[in-house]
Amino acid sequence: MINVGGGAGCSLSLCETSTLCQQITGNSVPIGADPQTRVGDVPIYISDCCELARRSDWAPCHGPRQILEDIHAWLCDNERAVESALGHAGARL
Repeated sequence: MINVGGGAGCSLSLCETSTLCQQITGNSVPIGADPQTRVGDVPIYISDCCELARRSDWAPCHGPRQILEDIHAWLCDNERAVESALGHAGARL
């Protein structure tokens, strides 16, 4: 098995990701902290893509902002399908 991801150069905290999403979408959601750690909480994950790099010419070519902008554009282009898959309408992308 080989890990694929952006590696340390493309890592973001939840706070950084939320800020970028707010900038890209113009939407704001309240963000708070929960002092209790849940079983599924992952404190940090950064992909190590060294094995893939040794086996191929692949390397991440988009930074975090571009990736989030691409995701947002795809969601906007496919809004009806996403709403249908989620079982409701009215989400503001």
